[in-house]
Amino acid sequence: MAVSAPAAPAALSARGVVKSFGGRRILDGLDLELPARARVGLIGANGSGKSTLLNVINALERADAGLIALDKLRIERLSTPEIARAGIARTFQTLALAGDSKMADLARAVATGAPFMLLDEPAAGAGDHERRALVDIIRRLRDAGRGVLIVDHDIGLLSRVCDRLVCLDRGRVIASGQPADVRADPRVRASFLGLDGIAA
Repeated sequence: MAVSAPAAPAALSARGVVKSFGGRRILDGLDLELPARARVGLIGANGSGKSTLLNVINALERADAGLIALDKLRIERLSTPEIARAGIARTFQTLALAGDSKMADLARAVATGAPFMLLDEPAAGAGDHERRALVDIIRRLRDAGRGVLIVDHDIGLLSRVCDRLVCLDRGRVIASGQPADVRADPRVRASFLGLDGIAA
């Protein structure tokens, strides 16, 4: 799969992002920065706000408050096609087309040439061959100067391909840093890894 270098903004950033559904706050003043060339893994328990953040970034959902920007371009009120044209491509956790595959979905996103990629559980249901291909593609995206934000439950895979992990808990960032440091954080071990007896 060819990976071209983008004419890129330097960073995708979210500041103070809030999103609620039915009175429940899913994103609670969330801040996140994705520089060009960075590979950031987004982890957290089910319901922590991971996919909601991706949906808000590419306008499938509207943020209730906060700002989202590509450099100085505010995108939180743009439409999904406008955001795609500005430089953000997205893959999806659930595919809509019968017979489609996660790799085909990823190939379409890569082919857009977008400077920033949002990958929603790209390894879910993947076999060993597909996982190896995924690791290779993500590394090549970085080499091409493209920023990648990846949501996945496979923390081992994310630790191999990401420069940084960010852990969400109830819509807030509770840990951010190098994968080994985040995995060792007691709050992460309690909220995401489900290890009992460890103070959050």
